[in-house]
Amino acid sequence: MPNAFKHEQTKSYCENKKKHIIILGVFLLYLFLTLFTKITRDYFWDFLIMWYAGLYITKGIPLYEQDHQKLIDGEMYAFPYHLPIFIYFLAFLIWLFGESFIAVRLSFIVFAFCNAFLLEHIFKHNKSLRFKNRKILDYVSVIFLLNPFTLLSTIFGLFDNVPLMYLLIAIVFIQKIEKENRYKNYIFSLISGLAIGIGFLTKVFPIIFVPIGVLWLLYKKRYVEAGIFTFSFLGIAGAITGYLFITYPRFKYLGFGWQIDRGALSFSVYYYLFDLDFLPDLIIISLGFLLISAFFIYRLFKHKHVEYWSLSGFYILIFILLYRVYYPHYLIWILPFLTYVGFKLYDSKEIRYLLIFVGIFCLQIIANGIYLLNDFEMWILPNAVMIIASIINFLCILGYGFYMLRYSLNSEIETNKINTLYSI
Repeated sequence: MPNAFKHEQTKSYCENKKKHIIILGVFLLYLFLTLFTKITRDYFWDFLIMWYAGLYITKGIPLYEQDHQKLIDGEMYAFPYHLPIFIYFLAFLIWLFGESFIAVRLSFIVFAFCNAFLLEHIFKHNKSLRFKNRKILDYVSVIFLLNPFTLLSTIFGLFDNVPLMYLLIAIVFIQKIEKENRYKNYIFSLISGLAIGIGFLTKVFPIIFVPIGVLWLLYKKRYVEAGIFTFSFLGIAGAITGYLFITYPRFKYLGFGWQIDRGALSFSVYYYLFDLDFLPDLIIISLGFLLISAFFIYRLFKHKHVEYWSLSGFYILIFILLYRVYYPHYLIWILPFLTYVGFKLYDSKEIRYLLIFVGIFCLQIIANGIYLLNDFEMWILPNAVMIIASIINFLCILGYGFYMLRYSLNSEIETNKINTLYSI
């Protein structure tokens, strides 16, 4: 028995060492690509606008009092600033390390790795996520970091990893809420709500999680925790947003204006086929969320077969599916949930469905690649090609919805029904 125990310890040590070596190799890959990728306004347009906005903050000009036009390499660029948290973080790094891109770009790597380890923690400690082969969960972080969307968004200075980190922090703490310790539950729900609020003040996406968190806490009869979660989110997000609205007349446009005027620049089937305006799309999104919420409330209270993690992913996916603006890096918001689907399919040995799932993902990479090549004017493609590519991208997102719905129901009977439907 002692020898068997010693053997298991040695085996575990070797596996951990192997994983650490892989993580180190992935980190060096990120570091190499970051340090040796030259910053130009063509490929780092998003990053440079925000970096210059942070630079002007260090020179004493508040974010929403700055000129809307930014001079970059001799040309003027207009760009909405988004919500303020990340841009002020850039200003802090510039103030601390000087007018260099290095510290800021290295911070993107830190955020990507934080998200990878948070995701691994969620998979390992969320009691509703059951895996037969627990050892595969040691490589969740590796798979997430090697995903091309994670890698490219990090290298090219897209900041979605930052608000995504706050979303994952919120999920980590909300899944810790159990019956055992009431006071700890209050603290966890407070932290979760604050994390969503800070994430919202970085980018709007995390607000989508609010109804899911409230719904789940109510279902678990954690009424006080649901109230703390809601009011902590509203307290920080509402107070700061209200202050910005009152203080800066241009905040409405510079903080949220991108949702209104950027549809024509996006890779969206709604633009190519319908040229959908903001207000009709807002109505469509609202109706979509109401229908989905009604369906899941019915499932929760009638059948009690809903898997919370996939439900969260499904809500975010519905937003991306219905929203009139789509950019390739938006996919990073559902990557944690797609990673779960892939691991679940592998764990349950559903090889056929896993291959289809991977095929959908590869097809979306091709569709998004066509958009990027055209957007950066490497190719100038006919409009018909872009329409087809946008439709393919839309269908891929719809395909992810099938997989997430399949696991969010979390019922063997329902899964078999959907499998039968898919086979037909």
